[in-house]
Order: sequence, then structure tokens, then C-alpha cells
Amino acid sequence: MRRPEGDPRVDPARCTGDDLEIDALVESGLCTIPADDALALPGPELLEIQAPAQLLVAPGQRLEFDLVLRNRGGEPLDVDLRFRRFLPLEPDSTETLAGSSAPDPSCTLRAMSTEPLPERISLPPEAELAIPCEWYANTRLADPDSYVGSDCRDFPPLAEGRYRSVYRISGGAGSPREIAVEIQVRAQP
Repeated sequence: MRRPEGDPRVDPARCTGDDLEIDALVESGLCTIPADDALALPGPELLEIQAPAQLLVAPGQRLEFDLVLRNRGGEPLDVDLRFRRFLPLEPDSTETLAGSSAPDPSCTLRAMSTEPLPERISLPPEAELAIPCEWYANTRLADPDSYVGSDCRDFPPLAEGRYRSVYRISGGAGSPREIAVEIQVRAQP
């Protein structure tokens, strides 16, 4: 869950607890660890990753949502999070499930040298951590105003339909978890 700025629960000086604001923690750098120290991401029996059940966005618009990480164990759980790009997360891949248009990420270049260092967060039992994500309902799946899309001539809206995107969350070497998210693109009244 995203919290408004100034919310007292957003305390970038702590890396342990429930209801932490990952954006503020990453920005503060207080939870950042060396890449070589990152532990593998715990398995699903200890760390549940939950995606929203129903996501709806209008053609050509931006969708924001959270993936929620939850400690399912009975003990505090250290979670080392390694993101391929800066937050909010973007999908690694997208496919059309039903509809007449398909994503075309062919002209979107992504910077390779900006992979941030891992963050270590400690979650008490049953604690949750929201990871912000975004999705653009255009054929490039990218923000038209970003440098990523600077070489693209156009950003046609995706047609109404259903799409499945895969988001990846990683810990130390060789421990990524993929989460599939279904998104409905439909003109909203």
C-alpha cells in the first residue's frame, strides 16, 4: 500500500518491521547491502508474494499497483531484495491472452548499468512489504515521457483485451521469483 508523504509509518531510518515504505528505504540507502552479501530469496513456504486479483486500466493509460511480500514463518525473516531496475518495478515480459493488439517492446532500450544494490529488510512473522509496480497500456509498455521511449516514434494504446505480465523479484545469486499478473485493458465509463 502506498502511503502519502509525511505519513509517520514511513521511517527511512529502519529496515525492520511491518508496513515499511520500500521507496523511502531504498532512497535513504540505510538498508543497502553489498551485492556479494545478498542471500537467496526465501521460498514460498516462508515468503509469500501476492499479486492483485483484478487489475483494470484504460487503453493508453498508466496502472500502478503493489506486489505484497508476506512473512509466512513463525520467526523474523531477513529478505534481501535485488531489483533489475529502479522502483517501481516494470514487467519482464507481457503476452496477449485475449485481444487484437500485442505488445511491441522492440524500440524500448533499457539502461544496463543502473542495477541498484540489494536491500536487506527484516519482516516479523505475518508482516507485509509492498513492492510498487507500474504497467503502461500502450504497445511499448513504457512511459512515453521517459528516456526509455525516446527513440520510439509513437505509443499506440493497446486494444481492449486481457494481458499477462511477468514481474521478477530476486535476492542473492540464482534466486529469482516470477509473479504473473493478469491485466484487463478496457475503456472505462
